[in-house]
This record gives sequence, structure tokens and C-alpha cells, in this order.
Amino acid sequence: MAKPGKNKISVREVYKYLMTFPGMTNDKAVGILTNIQAESAFYIDAVEMGDVKNKGLGLFQYTFPERKEAYKKQVPDWKTNWKGQIDFAMQEEEMKKYLAKNYDDAGDATESFMLTFEKPKDQSEEAIQKRVARVKNIYLGSARGKRNAIAKEIK
Repeated sequence: MAKPGKNKISVREVYKYLMTFPGMTNDKAVGILTNIQAESAFYIDAVEMGDVKNKGLGLFQYTFPERKEAYKKQVPDWKTNWKGQIDFAMQEEEMKKYLAKNYDDAGDATESFMLTFEKPKDQSEEAIQKRVARVKNIYLGSARGKRNAIAKEIK
């Protein structure tokens, strides 16, 4: 998980922007949103916490050196430019592979995005299920019966 930054973007804005891209569906967008929530909690300027050599950056927490350097070069203002971050992600091969597939539901899309695009260190079944469980929060709201921010914003 990333250290929260100062610049948080509205889930609704990200959802609406994602829906403008060719091949995007609701399930694919929710899969991306769920992963952004897990990676950066929608803080544009998020930086990975902990004592790690290659700290992740931004909404998608770029860590792989080649990807991260290309990201910083193409989006030098990444700390404030959320659309630039998404535009960069949309042109990556991993995103193209993700968007080319059809998914049974948002949970299936979330798992695929996690494994195809995010590629976190922990790819255990437990980690996958933990991330997929976040989809319920988007659609159903919190366990207390109140709709959470994501559920409110994408409706």
C-alpha cells in the first residue's frame, strides 16, 4: 500500500474518464478502479511505504524500473496529473491485453487487472480474493449498510 499523498482524485472523475476509452466496459472500469483503490487509494501523488528499494509511484504504483522511468519521462508532473497517469497506463501493452479480453463480471476483471497489469509481489489466492472483495464495496457499499464513496460516485 502507498503512503497517502496530498492530491486525491474523485473516483467518479476517474470512472467517467475511463469510460471514454475504446473497449472500456463497466466491469473493466470497475476492475481498474478496484485496483487503484488497493494500490494508491486514489491519491495521485502516492508513494509506496516501507523500506523498499524501488518505491511505487502514483495511482498504479509503478515499481518496475523500465516502466517507472518511462512513466516519469512521459508524465513528469505525475504528482498532479491524474489524466496523464491514466493516459500512460492506457498505452501500455499490459493494459491493451487487459482491455482485449471479455470478463464474466467485475470480480473477474479485477483479478485479471491485478495479475496482468499491476503484477504485485503477492499474487496468492488470498491476495487475489482480498482485492476482488473490494468489488462488493463498489456495488454494495460497506458492511454497515451505508454506501461507500465509490458506490456513490459511480452511480
